[in-house]
Amino acid sequence: MNIKKHNIMSRSEWKIIFVIFTIAFIFRSILFISASPFTDDYSSKLITGDSVHYHQLAITLVETNTYATEGKPHSLWAPGYPFFLSICYRLFGIQIEYAILVQIVISSLLFLPFFIFTHDIFSTKVRLIGSIILAFEPHLVLFSNIFLSETVFLALFISSLTCYIRYLKIKHISWLFYSALLLGLATLTRVAAQYFFILLIMHMFGYLIINRCGRQIIKAGIVFIIVFSAITTPWMMRNYLNYGYFSMSSGTGYNLLINNISTIDFMESPLTLSEIRQYHFQQARKQAKLTSNANAFELNQAYLEYGLGRIKQDIYRYFVGHLIEIQQVAYEHREYFLFLEHLLQIETRKFFVKYIPQPGGEMIIIRDEVFKLPYLSAKIMMEFYQIIMLILILVYLLTNIKKRDPALGIVLLFVLVIFYFPIISSMSAPTRFRVPMIPFITFIGVHGLFFVLQYYRKYKQVITST
Repeated sequence: MNIKKHNIMSRSEWKIIFVIFTIAFIFRSILFISASPFTDDYSSKLITGDSVHYHQLAITLVETNTYATEGKPHSLWAPGYPFFLSICYRLFGIQIEYAILVQIVISSLLFLPFFIFTHDIFSTKVRLIGSIILAFEPHLVLFSNIFLSETVFLALFISSLTCYIRYLKIKHISWLFYSALLLGLATLTRVAAQYFFILLIMHMFGYLIINRCGRQIIKAGIVFIIVFSAITTPWMMRNYLNYGYFSMSSGTGYNLLINNISTIDFMESPLTLSEIRQYHFQQARKQAKLTSNANAFELNQAYLEYGLGRIKQDIYRYFVGHLIEIQQVAYEHREYFLFLEHLLQIETRKFFVKYIPQPGGEMIIIRDEVFKLPYLSAKIMMEFYQIIMLILILVYLLTNIKKRDPALGIVLLFVLVIFYFPIISSMSAPTRFRVPMIPFITFIGVHGLFFVLQYYRKYKQVITST
């Protein structure tokens, strides 16, 4: 066997990897230190919202070896992230600082699968610049320091797709096995990924047929489906045995109602978002005639049926509203600074209150906000960078309609990722749902940049020669 043929990385490339990892780790550690860890208020800053449930579920796993809330099997959040936290708690004690440090290490290595497994797809320059951007990328730096599932999910998801890419290149079925295994674990960490395996199988079939490897389709499809199902089915079976629903989560209807339906209705209503949500919850329970003893899946089913009924009544309005909100995932960075404010206890915005008198003597109070100059500059730079990346992707795809780039099939896979998460996810948290897209936008954008530059050089040579 020729060992050199299978040696993916050279010694000099491993040195580059170490340097990029060090830079990424330093930037994330600076934010970690700035948040004053190992102090009394550090936990209170991080354990809020969804983090409260993750933390409590992890403690329950450590203390009782059960995944439960108030003695009942928990079904809203899949067990991946709480299980990760429980491992950290068992190793280091119930101190969230150590769990965050582990996340920082994981986040600092997010570039690694791209750098290693795409060496025969992207050029060295593309892999190097893309990896350096991920080391500095503000969202990845911030979420490595936040008590949410994004970092762990992204590590599993990226590893799954890069193993899949490796399979497409060398056709070793073991890589497809690893890909399905990691995608299953990613789905158990973030349920939003549960439908992505269908897109991946469709992409795999198309790629193998186009590249005249049709004989491998059946074998590859069977292996992928069996392995992915072997990871996710036990969790769904557990929910079926406890609640009678063969499902990944009891949160699909809840998310549809609380985030999508309510958020779109909020655009055209004088009521607050909280009031609209409470109204929909009450109406859904009333329509389903649920009692106070209804379990989580019965509530979820009621919310789902009610939400789908609302959409059917005015499908155009909700469809357009959803499209309008999808752009927030690409461009809205306000929520990023809200996370930053809470973590570092700083003020990124100035608030203004306007009082508008009404004919009846009443006053309408409007609370407005303006970003302070340094944060406004950062916000504009982040939005400008993302727009440039998306333009480069568009230009790259348009120039490859007739003239195929060898990497086009993989780029289209990355485009599927970029479109999948905004469409499938709720719109109330655009920053959180932007995070899985960022590495893929970055690498396609950088690849598109070099492709456009190469195309321009060839065009310039033709003009010069004539």
